[in-house]
Amino acid sequence: MKTGTSSIYEDVTERLTESEARGPVLDLWESVQQVFQDSGPEAVKSLIESRVRSLANTAKKDLTTSRAVARSMTPVKRKSSAAPVRAKLAKRT
Repeated sequence: MKTGTSSIYEDVTERLTESEARGPVLDLWESVQQVFQDSGPEAVKSLIESRVRSLANTAKKDLTTSRAVARSMTPVKRKSSAAPVRAKLAKRT
């Protein structure tokens, strides 16, 4: 591995490209690079925490939607109306 900050960026970019990383991964890496160069490691930490919160919120919304769809497709279990009728008839006899 090369030494120096820019070399590390180049090395990571090269490895991501070789592993056929998709656009969002490369975009995130470019954001990390830029934020680190502009503002330092604490800003990178804030960026990553923000992205993680965003992903968590999206996942929570997707789960809520999936559950709602599943509930709407599940047949409603209804109580049998025959049981109370039987109980009334049993009292009469």
